Amino acid sequence: MLATPKQVIYPMRYLRPLWDNSAGADETFRSRLADFLGGNVDVVPLGRARAGIHLAAKFARLRTRGRYRVVMLPHTIPDVINMVRFAGCEPVFVDTLPDSTNVDVDHLAEVMDDKTCCVIVTHYHVNQERLDDIRELCRQRDVMLFDDCAIALEGDYQGRRMGATTDASIFSMSGFKSLNYVWGGALVTSREDVAAHMQDEVAAFPELTPAQYKEHMVAVLKYDLATRPGIFSGMTFPTIRRNTRAGSEREALSFVRRETEVIEDTVLSRPRPGVLREIARKLDTVGHRLAHRRMIAAVYDRFFADRRVAPEASDHVRAGSCFVFYPILVDPERRERIYQQMIERGYHIGLSVYPNVHETEPFSGVSGRSRNISKLVRSMISLPTHPRVTRDYAQALATMLSKMACHFMPALAFV
Repeated sequence: MLATPKQVIYPMRYLRPLWDNSAGADETFRSRLADFLGGNVDVVPLGRARAGIHLAAKFARLRTRGRYRVVMLPHTIPDVINMVRFAGCEPVFVDTLPDSTNVDVDHLAEVMDDKTCCVIVTHYHVNQERLDDIRELCRQRDVMLFDDCAIALEGDYQGRRMGATTDASIFSMSGFKSLNYVWGGALVTSREDVAAHMQDEVAAFPELTPAQYKEHMVAVLKYDLATRPGIFSGMTFPTIRRNTRAGSEREALSFVRRETEVIEDTVLSRPRPGVLREIARKLDTVGHRLAHRRMIAAVYDRFFADRRVAPEASDHVRAGSCFVFYPILVDPERRERIYQQMIERGYHIGLSVYPNVHETEPFSGVSGRSRNISKLVRSMISLPTHPRVTRDYAQALATMLSKMACHFMPALAFV
């Protein structure tokens, strides 16, 4: 069976948005996204989504006057942590529960102190299980709460769309997201004081230029082409297979998540009007893609319900989650062999989507704890859920993975 790409770039118009300067795009984007998220929220468009992390941390530090610590999960890309540092804040790492992406709320309570200005939680394949408890803990200690919803667009929590469940939410709309352009994002809040401050801040940012979009556009286009069905099956996946046979974890087309030493000009920016128009016109496609991902996740549930990451997540929370990927847990000593054999059989699976940046040199000295995350990133295999994954393909992939565990490797043990 030919492999299905693990990730696709959803259709976008690459060049037209850069030259479309027609009036009204900003207002239309704000209005349409606010309605999409359930109304009663203010939307602040961002040139790049990570600026939302920077602005949120900065606002919390200024609001609390003297507090500067930001408690956050280290299961992310390095530049998310850098955005906090660039805001004049000190990151503090909170751990997850064992075998989970859900915050260990008891540990969160331990690391919060009188210097904590805010907490930033991240929603992964499933939403944070104890968001109410985290919100109440922050309320008791007069600490702001923000959530990183980069891969949780259209997720909901207890009947409310993400974007109205914390003091502010940050959404990503870059090339690899379900609602996409080369770069893009939004900060969404139901608090008038946060909205007013953020709108004033962003109004002073320069608008991204076509030249600034160009470098990243090339990277996105390269990935787009390499994961199209014919090219992927005939060129990209065979290269991935050769790399795994050689013992290399580097894929044929890896997307580099580089760390920056200073905040880039492109981060503190506003999107071009045509980019906002391009994103807004595709809002109606998100629901269909989300329904597909949840359908594929339900297929995997039948095989791996007792091996899934975040097993404590309730059915209610899982029903409101986005399942951009479906991670399962395996014995870390066997994981590489599983990965290699699945690739050899033509199934494109992945490993951990994010690293534990606490283990990297620039962030090893950050206070906090991440031992459960360290184990998680070594035990995780991620199964694809995107629209090119059919129900039959998901079932065949899951059947092969289960068969391999039961028959081809008698010593294999899931954790």
